[in-house]
Amino acid sequence: MTDAIPSDPGGRIVKDPLILAGKPTVKGTRISVELVAGLAQGGAWSREDILRNYPRLTAEDIDACLRYAATGQPLSFVTWEEFEAMLDESAGPAPAPGYVVPCPRPCPVQRPQLDGARL
Repeated sequence: MTDAIPSDPGGRIVKDPLILAGKPTVKGTRISVELVAGLAQGGAWSREDILRNYPRLTAEDIDACLRYAATGQPLSFVTWEEFEAMLDESAGPAPAPGYVVPCPRPCPVQRPQLDGARL
């Protein structure tokens, strides 16, 4: 499930747990607010440079990224609890009790303990 961002009334910035682990992104892309705001605010690239190198973006997308970044909301860190909550919302009904997701042996991914650590 894609969540609209209240501070972005135009609906250009979204969070989706399946895209960049829930980082705020420009809707319809995998381009993060963090990237766009970093390029624009850091002075490394002009607006025209960003638009030329990321043709899927519009000037309005850049404005929305800068507005979102100005709110002070996190751009890159999502807690495990926040990530799992987003997944729960997007996953639909829960699997049957006792269901185990198959994993190849040896399993390459170990699930970290949920102690509030940031991703």
